[in-house]
Amino acid sequence: MVGDTPDQPPCRSLDEPDRPRTGHRPVLEPRATGGTRQRDRHVHHRARRQPAQALGPVQPAALPLEQVPPPSPARMAGTLEAAMIPAAFAQPRGGARDPVTLARVLMIALVLALLFSPPLVNLFEGLLFAVAIVSRDIRSRLAVVVREPMVAAAVALALLIALAATYSVAPPGDAWQAVIGWRKILLLPLGAALFDDSAWKARVVHWLVGAVLVCMVASFVSWGLGIHLYKLDIGIAIRNHATQGIMFAVTSFCIVILLREGWHGMDRRLRLVLLTGLAGLLLNIALVTPGRSGYVVLLVLATALPMTWVRAPLGLRQLLLAGALFVAVCAALATIPATRDRIMQGVHEMETYRQSQELTSMGIRVVMLQHTLTLLEAHPLRGYGTGSFKTAYHELIKDKQGWQAVDVADPHNQYLKIWVEQGIAGLLLLFAILVAAPFRQVPQPYRALGLAVTAAWCATSLTSSHFSTFSEGRFILAWMGMMLALNYTGRHGHTV
Repeated sequence: MVGDTPDQPPCRSLDEPDRPRTGHRPVLEPRATGGTRQRDRHVHHRARRQPAQALGPVQPAALPLEQVPPPSPARMAGTLEAAMIPAAFAQPRGGARDPVTLARVLMIALVLALLFSPPLVNLFEGLLFAVAIVSRDIRSRLAVVVREPMVAAAVALALLIALAATYSVAPPGDAWQAVIGWRKILLLPLGAALFDDSAWKARVVHWLVGAVLVCMVASFVSWGLGIHLYKLDIGIAIRNHATQGIMFAVTSFCIVILLREGWHGMDRRLRLVLLTGLAGLLLNIALVTPGRSGYVVLLVLATALPMTWVRAPLGLRQLLLAGALFVAVCAALATIPATRDRIMQGVHEMETYRQSQELTSMGIRVVMLQHTLTLLEAHPLRGYGTGSFKTAYHELIKDKQGWQAVDVADPHNQYLKIWVEQGIAGLLLLFAILVAAPFRQVPQPYRALGLAVTAAWCATSLTSSHFSTFSEGRFILAWMGMMLALNYTGRHGHTV
């Protein structure tokens, strides 16, 4: 017909989809029509003629609401977890200049210095407190953890100790000196605020095991060659025989936990070193270190070991194994001549203290117990005030004769000492710290490390004041704070 162009296809509507061209566009993506291509080409030429700054950023097309994919459950859980993390713990820390990292290093250094040097302990402790005071990050962390029952009880006990100094029967200088000496209790909230990451808890365990194993070797060298290390007795490499026995027992427990948690993935040489170290520590406790406190700690930790199994709830099997380990350790201590003689000596001193003509270690403990109970009969509620035990004890025994009239500053019983000085309120706060510890939701194996060692200190504190002495007191308060610190961030790091 006239006007027809037989070689040109009929024009298509803009609503009719075009056939896709293979290799240029996805199959499901509609192709632009001829009219659209002409308009796009026109716009493209205009854009080339315009300066570059005239073109604005390309805005992505918004998807219809029904096409927006829902967030995954993992992403929703992560968002919820991030919203629940306190702001003080929200950001990961790192770097040598970070105050949190610096404070952690200082606290580990303090724990290690407890094995050797009180001046170094005081230095690291002062630096740690200074960093905590000037660092806003650490203060924010402390503001969070102070609301936890265990930490709150420790802070309340510290305040009560300061308050009890105002009515102490001791001279004011002695009372406030005792308050300063109790600054060690602040290590518990600091440990809880700083060691929220399991990786740092593992570092504490690793460094402690390494340092104590070196001391164990030095102890055997001193004992074998008959030489003194510095001013210590032969065979003693850590402060005194009591502290050495306790630390050797604690480190033995740590090594057992290390071996149990990482046996299959551990390098064979490292495994051999740890097994050799464990045998050496136990042998040293039995033959070299004559500390009865070490025997008690070893007995408690061995009994607690089956209770720390992660994969099985507490049941008859664990109880039977705990009883078997208790009997085995008692049998070993009663069989080995050195330990048997040391134990029998203590029993004999307690039985014959009335007839004894000289002061003995266990005999004086019986006398102190009797006199301390007499003091409590007079002031059972409020106590005599912080730092008052020596003064009150002297007033009680000043008319007595012989070694039973010797002045002492410590009843060698932590619970009675707190009761005499801070009254029944102080004793209840100490119990509150200990009772709150098992309820903390701490991942294993650090829960086991924290609770078992705390239980051992509770046992030894029946015959010694191991929560208030210089070395043992600082260690247990720092250890409880570090090992039982809650993990607010969810960053577990690595286990031991």
